[in-house]
Order: sequence, then structure tokens, then C-alpha cells
Amino acid sequence: MTAMQEQQESAVGVIPAGWSIASLGDLGSCIRGVSYKPEHLMQKTGESVTTLLRSNNIKNDRVNFDDVQFVAGCKISEGQLARPFDIAICMSNGSKALVGKSGVITPAHLARHPRLTVGAFCAIYRSPVQYTAQIFKSQFFQSAIDVQLAGSAINNLKGSDIEGIRFPLPPHREQKAIAAILTAVDEKLDVIARQIEATQTLKQGLMQTLFSRGVGTQDADGRWVSHAEFKDSELGLLPAAWTVVSVGDVCDVRGGKRLPKGESLTTENTGYPYVRVSDMYMGGVDTSNILYVPAHLQPSIARYTISKDDIFISVAGTLGIVGVIPEELDGANLTENADKLTDIKISRDYLFHCLCSEPIQQAIAREATSNAQPKLALARIRDFRFPLPPAAEQREIAAILGAVDEKRGSLAAKHRHYQTLKRGLMQKLLTGEWRVKVDAEMAA
Repeated sequence: MTAMQEQQESAVGVIPAGWSIASLGDLGSCIRGVSYKPEHLMQKTGESVTTLLRSNNIKNDRVNFDDVQFVAGCKISEGQLARPFDIAICMSNGSKALVGKSGVITPAHLARHPRLTVGAFCAIYRSPVQYTAQIFKSQFFQSAIDVQLAGSAINNLKGSDIEGIRFPLPPHREQKAIAAILTAVDEKLDVIARQIEATQTLKQGLMQTLFSRGVGTQDADGRWVSHAEFKDSELGLLPAAWTVVSVGDVCDVRGGKRLPKGESLTTENTGYPYVRVSDMYMGGVDTSNILYVPAHLQPSIARYTISKDDIFISVAGTLGIVGVIPEELDGANLTENADKLTDIKISRDYLFHCLCSEPIQQAIAREATSNAQPKLALARIRDFRFPLPPAAEQREIAAILGAVDEKRGSLAAKHRHYQTLKRGLMQKLLTGEWRVKVDAEMAA
């Protein structure tokens, strides 16, 4: 790569001499998704059935096939059927952050789903060049989408909105070279994302086994021997030595606290960090955007802190985010939109994994759908029931699941690294700040 040399002014800023300005409409066309009725939805049977992608199938710059639907009997033109390297775009969604998100439909996708299209709230962008797929992930595209949606009560894009977006366009040979570099990083990101998904699937399977059959008992040599005796319980068949308890039996559950009315948090490090739900993820806290309580307000909320030995659970907005806080936030203030589980009398890590388990997370999801304003009551948390093995087995189960979490965390950090790399490369390459040397093979 070489630094940009000759430059020229353009409608989208300074670009290299020899580059032009294009719109997405110059390079391809936007095809709106199909309309369908509930009676068109069906299970996958027969060659006439079409796989339908919806907005929730476009995640993290990828097309995701975990939850597709199938349709038959609705009007679908041949032009609306996806082709290799078409780009699926979310055109409308309740969340403005999702509108404009896209993912490439690959030959591998079409090998699994030969008849594939997108739903009414999506579109297919069809272009003969892969360079445009990178434009959809660029700041040029995102900034244009933000402008179009600004001030609008309806989070909705038209095909003309997409096709009118303008961006710098290098000569064809350089397009191919840039696309090859960025696509290579995309492929690395995709591999890591699949590894993360596989690790999460592994954990789900382990949890189902470990919370019903355990790891056993230790013999005289410290080896684990599978349980031989089981009993019926309210949670199903469990090892005979296990009990069933509620969260309230093994710890105290206490709420957090909001700032006094009219007061606000500060970015200045006052020594009193405040953990919000927006800082939480499943397992822990993202410390990159922590805000602080002004020093003069701390005495009024000083009782509502959380220890590194506690567990938090979000109870408003996004329900059921469970985790522990890092050492550097020990004693931080806790938002009123989360509760803490404190004075824990069993293995904290075992209790954490129980709260992450499918039965409890499903119970939390039911609470979210049964209330107009999702809220998880403190008393409801105390009532959650889970299986409890002896102390040594609790620790062993927690260690096994913790090792899987560590693997997933390592992969997630690697994924973030490549995302940062990709953003930097896009900024440099798509603006021409860095130029790509085009060899003879690329020029062909």
C-alpha cells in the first residue's frame, strides 16, 4: 500500500486524482422484498417453497439462517429470488439502529436454500461487483442512512434512498484489489463468529446435561464418578443427593438506586462509578463508557453499591442480563434498573450459571412479554427455582462452564480486534488515503 499522492476536491471530500464519484444506483439496483400473508407461511416442504429472510436474519454484517421462515402461494417474481453475492438490506424496523444493516448472500447460502428471497421490510441490492458490498459497511453509507432517518417518526427506507447514496469510486482494477483485502478480513471475522456460535451451542448443551445429571461424586482418588441414583423432582429427574431451592433461599436480593431527580451522571472520574444496564453484557460489565456519580451526591445513594462478590441482574428495559463486576468496579453504585444478589451462601459462579440457564431465562422472557413496560420484580427473582448439588459438585460444574465462557470471551476479544482492524482499513482504503498496488493478475 502507498500513501495518497495527487488529490482532487469532490462532493464527498478530498479523493485521489483519477477516482470518480458514483451512487449505488450507478452500480446496481435495489429490489424490494415480497409481501405475504400469514396463510402463506408454512413448514419447509416441496420444491415450490421459498426461504424467506427477514430483518432479524441480518446481524453483525452477516446473513443469519438460524430462524428463517418459509412461504408458498404468494407472488414472487424470478427477479426477487436471491442470486450469489446479492446484498440483503434491512429497510424498516422498530429499531432505527437496525435499518440499513446488510449482509451478503453467498453461494453457500444458496446451496442450502436454492429458492431464497427477502420479506417486505427488506430488500435485495444486486450489483455485478463485490466492491459495493464494502460500501454498504462503510461510513459513507451509514452517515447517509442516519441523515435520511433523522427526524423521521417512521424508520423506513425506500429503494431510491439506497440508490442515491454517493461515494468515491476508484478505477475497476483498484476496486478489485480493495475488495479483496477487505473481503479477506470479512472472511476471518466470519470464521471467528462461527466459532463463537459453536462455543455458545456447546455451552447450552453442557448446561442441559450438567444441571440435570451433574458430574458425579469424587472417589478416594479425587476422580469424578457418575451419579448412580436419581429421583423425581419438580424440575424433573435429578441426582438423588441434589435438592431444589429458590434464589431467595441462598442469597439476598436487593435493588439499585437512581440519582435524585434533576441530577445527572458525569464523565469526570469522581471515584464513584455507576453501573448502568447499558454497561452490562451477559457475564460482566463493559468499562469503556462508565459514568460517575458527582461527589456531592454520593452520600445520598451510598447504600446502593455492588461488590465484586455479588451478581447483578437487569430488571428493567432489557431483562435478565446476568453477570459479575470486575475488580476495578468493586463497590460501584448500581442502577435502579438492576438488582444485586448478595450474601450468597453457595458457589457464586454456580448460581451465576443457573441464572443464565434456559429455564430461568425463559421465565424472565415470559415476564417481559406479560407486562406493557417490561419489569422484573424483586420478589419474582427470589422465587426462581434451580437444582442444587453438594458444594464440591457446584464448584466443578461452575469450573467446566467457566472454561467454556473463557474460550468464548477469548474469541469475542479476537473478533473485536479484527472489527477494529476492518474499520481502520475501510477508512483508509475507501477514501483513497491509502492506495493499493495493482499487480498484473489483479488487472486481468
